[in-house]
Amino acid sequence: MLSQMIRAGRLDRNFYSSLEFAGERAVGDAALLVGVAHGVPAVIAMLLYRLPIASALSFVLFGIVAWLISAGGMHLVATRVYEVPGRYETAMRPVGFAQVAAIPAALRILPSGLSGLLILGTLIWLFAALVVISQVLYGHLDQQQHMATAAGGVGAWFLATLFFI
Repeated sequence: MLSQMIRAGRLDRNFYSSLEFAGERAVGDAALLVGVAHGVPAVIAMLLYRLPIASALSFVLFGIVAWLISAGGMHLVATRVYEVPGRYETAMRPVGFAQVAAIPAALRILPSGLSGLLILGTLIWLFAALVVISQVLYGHLDQQQHMATAAGGVGAWFLATLFFI
């Protein structure tokens, strides 16, 4: 799992390509990654602030919802705006692994005063990851279309984050 997180975080195109046909196991691994990326900071915050377990669980649930919404935003732009054939499930796997980019934003629940900077860092990292994923999944689009597709995913993630905050 750690090696997959590192490869996803490094924006390894070959890794994201391998997820295109990886199957249901990759969905489970992606969900686990999202849970860890949001769960570890949530547990630390729970211990620091003496928050109830429900608070940590809601933060993990938020991560899962944000992942699914982000994949949906990206898929929606690719399939509806650019009319690229594709299935949501195919986008869901690599976008789940791209949620490693959400680790800085997840750290905003710790006492630091850097909340805005952490979210900005996540948005930039997530955008770069989604551009790579768009290139892998929707190869015949041009670079501007890949960027617009990635922006759909990042925008959906950001809206989910604003709703959660």
